[in-house]
Amino acid sequence: TNEEMRFIRTNLLSYKNVTGKYKAIKINKTHRQQRHMLYAFVMLASSCGARVGELKQLVWKDLSVQDVDNNKALEVRIRASTSKVRRGRHVICHSDNIIKIMDEWRSESDCDKDDDLIFYSAVSLAKGQQQVDLSLAFKKFLKSIKTDREDGLYRTDEGNARTLYSLRHYYATQRLDNGVSVYLVATNMGTSVNQIQKHYGHTDTRRLAKELMA
Repeated sequence: TNEEMRFIRTNLLSYKNVTGKYKAIKINKTHRQQRHMLYAFVMLASSCGARVGELKQLVWKDLSVQDVDNNKALEVRIRASTSKVRRGRHVICHSDNIIKIMDEWRSESDCDKDDDLIFYSAVSLAKGQQQVDLSLAFKKFLKSIKTDREDGLYRTDEGNARTLYSLRHYYATQRLDNGVSVYLVATNMGTSVNQIQKHYGHTDTRRLAKELMA
């Protein structure tokens, strides 16, 4: 939900900045970068709805800033070679703050060249860039959030475990609830209209109900 996502973002910012309950007496550069990387990944994923595998293979030159109605928008190029469906596309992020977030991560990253991976494994950096798996870090972070539940925000109300892929589902739900057409959501996410309708039909129903009662 939007409320849960705001809670995640607030805690994740504190986690990245090593403040509040996430403050550590000693934290080295690598650990600080890993926190910053997770923050950037979560914010980008929830802002563009791309697949986790696609995001893990992004390099810096895949990002560009476009002018959209006198506003700046971050465009993410998904290459055909890294897409699950083997079709390239250009994804527009909806967050106004995502440009700043990615600029800040690039300035702190040890891999900031155009052809460098945006999200990389610090452990294997000395052996050459390799993709990073942030799944465990995200799981631990969600469990660290203080709620009335023992495992924080790791599980949904139905008891299902949240993963990085949940951010893609969040993106789709919020875009549909905000009135974006199913076709545009599907195009941006690199999937079919049928898939969107299959998984988010309940969202369409709520949105249509508002329109029908207007």
